[in-house]
Amino acid sequence: PICPSGLSIAMAPMLALGGNPGLFLVVPIFGALLVWAAFTCGSRFGSRVGLASALLVACSPPFLYQLMQPMSDVPAAALWMLAVAAVTGTKPRAPVVAGLATAAAVLMRPNLVPMAIPIGLFILLRPERSWHERLQGAARYAAAAAPGAIAVAFIQREFYGSALQSG
Repeated sequence: PICPSGLSIAMAPMLALGGNPGLFLVVPIFGALLVWAAFTCGSRFGSRVGLASALLVACSPPFLYQLMQPMSDVPAAALWMLAVAAVTGTKPRAPVVAGLATAAAVLMRPNLVPMAIPIGLFILLRPERSWHERLQGAARYAAAAAPGAIAVAFIQREFYGSALQSG
């Protein structure tokens, strides 16, 4: 393999369920998730902003081009946008959902792991939350995101001989 294993991991259940044609549904499903997550984030500022955000993503030429390619660009963007949509929410489980989306995004594109830092900082610096809530949220986010980085390290060690070596 010459690319991260996240897309292959996402495609495996679709191969089992739908055979080879099922593989080509993975990226469009992630595309729908990206449009929905953009709508969700934009909606925090109003329904029109949410609709405009979703339309801008859905009509973007690079998005439309990548939507038909079995590559990890759209899935990675969808997972990172899902993490942002989750962490900007108000529900108590938001840091965990954001962490799980981050873990999946890191599996999809390990080179983008630094994007986890601003999400963690957002949790720590939310002014409407108490210091205790912020620390607790950041710890839950880190605990949910860590398995993605650990899985990448194990996979790279297995394929390339070292956790820090890639294809």
